Amino acid sequence: MSQEKKEVLEKIAQVIESLPSKSLLKKCWNEEQKERWHKQRKWNILIAKAWREEHNLIKGDGLDIALKNKEIDKLEKEGIELLVEYYNTLLEIVKIVAPYVDFFHSFLRLIVSLLIVYLCHYPRFLLTFS
Repeated sequence: MSQEKKEVLEKIAQVIESLPSKSLLKKCWNEEQKERWHKQRKWNILIAKAWREEHNLIKGDGLDIALKNKEIDKLEKEGIELLVEYYNTLLEIVKIVAPYVDFFHSFLRLIVSLLIVYLCHYPRFLLTFS
């Protein structure tokens, strides 16, 4: 695996484990909301760990350790594994459509540029819409 690919996969893991954001914690009004924030953060840290293990960014099996330590149960472990599989599928979809999105975006920029040039040379064209 190339270094660039590893960096992208690591950045994805960092995004996952940084959710929910700390700024959201500051907006929690009661203890129940704060508890939910901490629970979700813990969950996302485990998802990020599973992501890293799936892509061989780290060694070991953190989910099995969490299962043995009773931090999670078997159903939660399976849920995390399914989420990682889902995120992998989304990443593959993004890889497939990215060239088309780039092309379409470039095409739109070209059309807008041509329209601006046209309107600069023929300003009366705008008067037909008023």
